[in-house]
Amino acid sequence: MAASTVNNFCLLSDDVLLKILGYLPTIDLCKCSNVNKRFFQLCHDRSLVKHSDFNSCYDLTDNILQTFLSSTTIHIESLNLNYSYWISGSLLESAISRCTNITNLQLLQCKVSVKRLCRLMSCLVKLETFAFSTEDIQEFHTELTQNSVAQKTLANIKKICVHFKHQLEFSKSISMHFLSQPSFFEYCEHIEELHILGHPSCTKGMPKYFLQPQINKKENLQHLKVLSINDAIDPVARMFFFGTLLEVCKLPLRFKTILQPVSNLEKLQHKLHFVKCVQQVDDLENLDLSRASVEVPNPLFRLERATQLRFLSLSDNNKLFSDSLRVIAECCPNMISINLNNCHNITTNGDESAVDVSGLQIMLLNLSKLQHINLAGIHFHELNSGGSLCEMLSINSAWKSVAFSPCCLKYNKSNTDNETPISGKRLSSQCDNANNFGKKRRIGIETQSVEVIPLNEATENGKSPPKLLIPSCPDVESFELIGADFRSGFNKYFGMHPKTFHYQACSSYRVRDEDILCIGQWKNLKYLQLSGLHGILKGHCLINIAKGCVNLKKLYIAYLGLSGHCSYMSSLCAALPHFQKLLDFRLEQPHVKLDQTFFRALGSCQNLERLCILSKNGSFDTEGVTVFIENVKSLIVLQLFTGSTLNSSRALQKALSIKYKTSRPALFVTIHPLFHNEMPQMSSNIPAKHLDDITILGSEVCRKPPGWQW
Repeated sequence: MAASTVNNFCLLSDDVLLKILGYLPTIDLCKCSNVNKRFFQLCHDRSLVKHSDFNSCYDLTDNILQTFLSSTTIHIESLNLNYSYWISGSLLESAISRCTNITNLQLLQCKVSVKRLCRLMSCLVKLETFAFSTEDIQEFHTELTQNSVAQKTLANIKKICVHFKHQLEFSKSISMHFLSQPSFFEYCEHIEELHILGHPSCTKGMPKYFLQPQINKKENLQHLKVLSINDAIDPVARMFFFGTLLEVCKLPLRFKTILQPVSNLEKLQHKLHFVKCVQQVDDLENLDLSRASVEVPNPLFRLERATQLRFLSLSDNNKLFSDSLRVIAECCPNMISINLNNCHNITTNGDESAVDVSGLQIMLLNLSKLQHINLAGIHFHELNSGGSLCEMLSINSAWKSVAFSPCCLKYNKSNTDNETPISGKRLSSQCDNANNFGKKRRIGIETQSVEVIPLNEATENGKSPPKLLIPSCPDVESFELIGADFRSGFNKYFGMHPKTFHYQACSSYRVRDEDILCIGQWKNLKYLQLSGLHGILKGHCLINIAKGCVNLKKLYIAYLGLSGHCSYMSSLCAALPHFQKLLDFRLEQPHVKLDQTFFRALGSCQNLERLCILSKNGSFDTEGVTVFIENVKSLIVLQLFTGSTLNSSRALQKALSIKYKTSRPALFVTIHPLFHNEMPQMSSNIPAKHLDDITILGSEVCRKPPGWQW
């Protein structure tokens, strides 16, 4: 900070400076504290450090953290160090244990052993929220039995998040061990929320054991309101979660949140205590039944009583039909976010030859609070009312997150000559007339009438579906355009298994560059995914998007144009320098030549933190990679999966890791042949945070409830 600037700041009062410093993240307070003694005292003021957040803060070092905590010991009440996987475990224990006023401590994916966890808990007797990772949940319980102070701390905790980071064995002769024994639940007397996080990638390794917890003191869980597990193909985490769920359901609980993706409801519905518990949905606000193949309406989950429901995920469900959406529309008036990703049958009612989108139309009109919707993976070819899905969506100007497939942009001429648009009131008396759907500005459920434009009029007047949607929804922050039959080589269903890649271009509609140029009009867009778009050849749209979407932070591109070769690289290189706020960039495209020209263009993104590239038969320039990492100081993740040899990949990875081990401790480099048979062992070493966020590609929109912490 320049001397003149410091002098000007010194003229301000402490109260004014504290107000200004209050807008800075915690890591910047650490840096500002080095200006002078006055700033040191102000930056460590209780009002600023009471809630300290270093979550995914890759500038953090052992020295910075030690200095900060030693100066704020008595002030800190909430400390978030999630995903600080490079920070020393001994430092974490010694520094945090002195912060005895902490009530909220989060240490997901940190280097804290089971013994250190228990010693920390014995020092922090005021803890109410605790998030941590463990490699051995059985050992954690054993340590707790020997630490009475830690047991008392656990008795007061209300929110617990456990990340399973188990060690895997890759021997062919290893056998499976199933255990059923008590766990830390024996000491939890006031727990209200339980969150389980599993590993996001399925590998060929085998854990040492599978644990199904015995809950001898079921009364300890009588206050439980929130129960969740992330969408992870992790058998250890899943057995622990569902074992707990079946025990918890024996209590008369009324949940506010149940997030249980990939659950086998066909088996669970035969357990009477489970059925009885989940039927108490009156207070339910968040529900995730992804890949559960559950019918709606359903006697198991009585959605007609879930009037408080704000988030609903039913993705990958082939038992949802158009009539199912009508039920949701009538029963869930407070819905804010809905995930229907890969629900292929919502445009029919069981008859493949008959198209029926009336349920979707009614849902979009009735649910006036919707801000987030995922319709990716669904084919919209012939709409019985004419027009396009974009026109249906454009009736709502409040969208924040939207995802759909390219054929949703296809414009269909109406089979009816005289369109009679419907009013904005509730459609209970008009559900059977699907052709009465028009474009309108939605004011609310109780609106009696609004000005409407016939469904086809805007398109016939020269506005294509995407050009109609974008100005109608100016505040969109997340957008995905994903081919309906596209699955990345690294996907949420199989993890890092490139042979599970699948892509079959939809012949109904080919999205071209000029069709999505208008995406650049979304000035608030922060996340964009374009995957499986075979009509994008030269990539001119990327330049327009780069110049217009000035706030974009995450850009994921996969299989644009023809898969035989990459024809848009020159446009991508021209676009990259305009992405000045880009933090995450993921590229999946075969036959990509990652030369010095590419890395020079990418080096213009000076704020870039994470880079992941998958390229079958692709290659990289070693010098280009080296110079790129040296120039982009903010980079902390480099992942290159190409057709290069194992020796050349390992040599570069080792050289880079050694070079930056001290100066950039958070940097994690992974360079590996895409189709090498050692991929499972290699993938188990990647920090789960990066694996889940950028390595594995899937639809992110509506994957979690809005504002979800874990």
